[in-house]
Amino acid sequence: MDNTKKKIYLEIVALTILILGFDLMVNNYLFFHVIVELFSIVIMFVLFSITWNARRFLNNSYLVFVGIAAGFIGVLDLLHTLTYKGMNIIQSPLFYANQFWIATRFFESIVLLTGFIFVSNRYKIKIKNLLITYSIITTSIILSILYFEIFPTCFIEGVGQTPFKIYSEYVIISILIIAFIVLFKNKKHFREETYTLITASIILTIVSEFCFTLYIANYDYINKIGHIFKVLSFYMIYKANIESGFTRPIETFFNELKISEEKIKASNQELEKQVATKNKFFSIISHDLKNPVSVLVGFAELLLSNHKNYSEDEKLKMYQTIHNSSEKTYKLLDNLLSWARTQTNNIPIKPVKFDLKTVLDESISISNHKLKEIELIKDYDSMMVFADIDMVHTIVRNLISNAVKYTPRTGKITIQGRNEENHVRVSVMDNGVGIPPARLPNLFKIDKAFSTKGTEKESGTGLGLILCAEFVAKNNGDISVESEEGKGSTFTVTLPRA
Repeated sequence: MDNTKKKIYLEIVALTILILGFDLMVNNYLFFHVIVELFSIVIMFVLFSITWNARRFLNNSYLVFVGIAAGFIGVLDLLHTLTYKGMNIIQSPLFYANQFWIATRFFESIVLLTGFIFVSNRYKIKIKNLLITYSIITTSIILSILYFEIFPTCFIEGVGQTPFKIYSEYVIISILIIAFIVLFKNKKHFREETYTLITASIILTIVSEFCFTLYIANYDYINKIGHIFKVLSFYMIYKANIESGFTRPIETFFNELKISEEKIKASNQELEKQVATKNKFFSIISHDLKNPVSVLVGFAELLLSNHKNYSEDEKLKMYQTIHNSSEKTYKLLDNLLSWARTQTNNIPIKPVKFDLKTVLDESISISNHKLKEIELIKDYDSMMVFADIDMVHTIVRNLISNAVKYTPRTGKITIQGRNEENHVRVSVMDNGVGIPPARLPNLFKIDKAFSTKGTEKESGTGLGLILCAEFVAKNNGDISVESEEGKGSTFTVTLPRA
């Protein structure tokens, strides 16, 4: 048994002993139930809160999907606790608590299973849509139980659990078994510890659900055992998200990088014919990616080992440095992997009709915190284009980001857009450092790419512009540049007009 699994087993045993000790001490089932449920609810709310605040930096979409769901599961479990017989808060002869239990466990098991759709990061999670979906599901469950009272009966006084309740538990167990199998097949997408924790959580949930098929009365000891396993399963999923996805983002980050590198190597025959291109590609990985990651590792180690010795102001500065370095690393890796996929034709072109003005406004909004001291002039109206909207987002983001990087804090950036006969023309103009004339012909060539320091000594790889050129070409457009050293640059992109 490796150290990771041994540590997890020891934690499960320790927490179980703690809960059993508490049960023996209080010897009151209702009080035990409230405390155990509140413990689970707090775990879910904390998990939701941290996942929500860290959603931009969690590389594993599965953990985001499950972490956001935790808040809604917590709400339903809170209602299960409040409606439990003996609480005398929300009373009814229908045993609402049992109904909330089965509805919530259905919700939880389906989340654990369907989340694997996003585990490979092939599909991007749209947080707004996710919140709307979870809200609709949660509201529907609450209304069906408390207001319309149409949810099937799950418990009858003097009789016990209804057939619907028992069969539902077995259906939930079946869903969890399928989730366990799918998790095993997707093992490569998780760090070893994360995989072990999620596996433990699913197994403990299965045991918990089986216990809830056996009890006759709500205050049965087997019911109590089921709740203990539930707490343990929640604790495991909490650790999977928080410890693996948040406090150890570097390892999670490199796990995804390793998967991406494996995909690149699988299609490396074509790249081997272009030695200069490949050398440049790996020099970016080894040099430009290494620097910000080294900063992340260094500051993370300082905080982990000496966090008690730093003041809040010192910690805040460290957090800011980690945040800035994370943003830089994420942007570089995003460009790097996008460019690699273009070389292996793994990015499908999906042109649609959309307003380029909206894309420009969104990109400017994202960069607002960097534009505070720079004068920004927007000179464009509605411009309907026919292109791949994700690629255009990348083009616009890189051009604006470069303009900000190479413009002094008191400088000026102008974004101009025009509708022309067959195409739309967008120009991003700055009065920054400019580009030497000798370098202009090689600006969009990976084997000739060069690094230029920004106004605040930020390093650059030139990869963003190369990616812009690739994406513009794939959308039947054109990109050009005019620049004068010391006076600024103008990048102009044309795209097909819708």
